[in-house]
Amino acid sequence: MTRRIALYIVDDHALFRDGLARLLSADPEFELVGIEGTTSGALEALPGKDVDVLLLDYMLENRPALELVSMLRERGFSGRILLVTAGLPDREALQMIGAGVSGIFLKQHAADDLKRSIREVFDGKVLIDEH
Repeated sequence: MTRRIALYIVDDHALFRDGLARLLSADPEFELVGIEGTTSGALEALPGKDVDVLLLDYMLENRPALELVSMLRERGFSGRILLVTAGLPDREALQMIGAGVSGIFLKQHAADDLKRSIREVFDGKVLIDEH
């Protein structure tokens, strides 16, 4: 195994966020370097942090994450972003990819599918899950 993939989770649902953190922290392939539940917290913590893949919920505090993605890129965040969502319209999926999201993963899939998607996004692939 090469170095561990540094992950950061941003999701405003505590149960999902904490469960995902436990799941990924238990895997030796991943290193959880941070977790956040708010847009403002993510904007404060992420720029300058060494993150390979940001796992980002599409809806944060009842607003689409598109604005957060744009602000993170403007502030120099260079990690890959994997949107983890229950679903989103095709038009918004294309906007997210255009804004710099590396992939879209639907929450109804299994944990092993998420881990595979994280690895693929880390390796430079662009993923758009069927929705």
